[in-house]
Amino acid sequence: VAAIGFFVLLWLTGKYLLEPFLYEVTRINSNEIFIGSILLLVLAASDIAHLLGFSYSLGAFMAGMLIAETRYKNQIEADLIPFRDLLLGVFFVTVGMQIQFSIIADYVLLITLLLAGLIVLKASMIFLLLRFETSKRVALKSALSLFQLGEFGLVVFELASAKKLVDPTTSQVLIVVIILSMILTPFLLRHISSITDYLMPSKD
Repeated sequence: VAAIGFFVLLWLTGKYLLEPFLYEVTRINSNEIFIGSILLLVLAASDIAHLLGFSYSLGAFMAGMLIAETRYKNQIEADLIPFRDLLLGVFFVTVGMQIQFSIIADYVLLITLLLAGLIVLKASMIFLLLRFETSKRVALKSALSLFQLGEFGLVVFELASAKKLVDPTTSQVLIVVIILSMILTPFLLRHISSITDYLMPSKD
């Protein structure tokens, strides 16, 4: 019931109140007030989600979805880039500080197998979904470009560990797997054409 109420409240707010509110804010012609209003919306949605028993992250995520449906989304995205870069850096620093290298050394084989298995699984799913809509080479390149496990997984496992839903060692292993997949991404993207040619040679 709380979930339904939360989503209905956000939907009504986004459909009937958000656009007029942002229009009035832009009429003031103050960049500081505009940014402050956006942050207020995000914090309010996070707090409402928390009061209803959900996580702050879910509320912020829903607020972002609502803002993305407005005509001001490009302006908001440009104005919030400094905040995004700063907070993203803080987030990764805090995640890195929690990594225990002793656990990595003890479970290096498991981490390697999980990393390879999850990468192959995700890339295969993306390839199978796209191969019917585009050429096989394009589908393969898309799958290789999107093979990494997203940083949202870091948030999920951090929350699960904090709530004692996952064993700390298991959480550490999974977080390391996600980080390694993200580290591999730029190296693979740099050689994606040659890798695609090797796996699926083009026909002359």
